[in-house]
Amino acid sequence: MTTHAEKSALYAVLQEVLGSRPADTLMEMIPQSEQLASKSDLEVTTTVLRSDMQEMRRELKAEMVDLRGDLKTDMADLRVELKSEMSDLRVELKSDMAELRGDLKGDMAELRADIRSQTRTFVVTQTATVFGVAGLVVAIQQLL
Repeated sequence: MTTHAEKSALYAVLQEVLGSRPADTLMEMIPQSEQLASKSDLEVTTTVLRSDMQEMRRELKAEMVDLRGDLKTDMADLRVELKSEMSDLRVELKSDMAELRGDLKGDMAELRADIRSQTRTFVVTQTATVFGVAGLVVAIQQLL
């Protein structure tokens, strides 16, 4: 640590060599002794920082391994859940399709029966109409 007397002597030499203003400027640029760090201070700080960084790196790696495991487990659970839901939907869809197929077959059979019934009624009605017209023609011929 420099004393006040040493600083004053340095200032005097600087004044002689550089002049007052440059000497003042240079003295202002020199940090106070309590602000200076020694090489050993810097080495200790560097060692502490490196140690802290290594510890943080280890912690981060461990955390990443845990997260990777959690993610894999969650993905496997989702895969199983999705497969189960898809299977349930497949069964439900097959059931609905079978029900619709049965409903359609029933509706088609009912439609066929209705068409047959209406066809018979139409044929009987047309036959009766033809006989009625034929009877009228015969009656008109006999009148003439």
